[in-house]
Amino acid sequence: MLLAPPAFAADLAVPHIYTKAPQVAVDPGHNWSGFYAGINVGYGWGRSATTADFIDSGGGALLNSSAGKFDLNGVTGGGQIGYNWQREMFVIGFEADFQGSGRKGRFDALCAGAPAGLQDGVCTPGHRGDNTFDPALPVTFNLVQKLDWFGTVRGRLGVAVTPRVLFYGTGGLAYGRVSTY
Repeated sequence: MLLAPPAFAADLAVPHIYTKAPQVAVDPGHNWSGFYAGINVGYGWGRSATTADFIDSGGGALLNSSAGKFDLNGVTGGGQIGYNWQREMFVIGFEADFQGSGRKGRFDALCAGAPAGLQDGVCTPGHRGDNTFDPALPVTFNLVQKLDWFGTVRGRLGVAVTPRVLFYGTGGLAYGRVSTY
């Protein structure tokens, strides 16, 4: 065997093995049509400005004004429901939501008392205190403003620019309750 010439199998017929091509994955696309619902929680920041007027209860004259701002910060949470219809690349829909809110702020109003040596303050005319040498004391009160709850009802109009990306605009009605005490 050591003296035998080498043999090559290049001329032998190789059986052809037939295999199926792998299946091509077809993206069925995404359809934005249908009902949806969800819940949410978040934190909000806001500001509300006001002017507190001190009015003479007898004659109705304005005695003093105190301007201030409420920083309405706090947690909000709630839920939303909606429905969309998609026709080709266009999407229309509606949505409603309702949120409870813990957002509130405080504002302290002040009408200064009488300057030293005077007995009448702007908001306390005729006040003499304990004796004729006591000046009138300042009048203060504080206001608390709270966003109790709010909600929206709105429509949507959009365009599906890719099967999974929707650009849309929305508009409608917003409602809520703000308490001041």
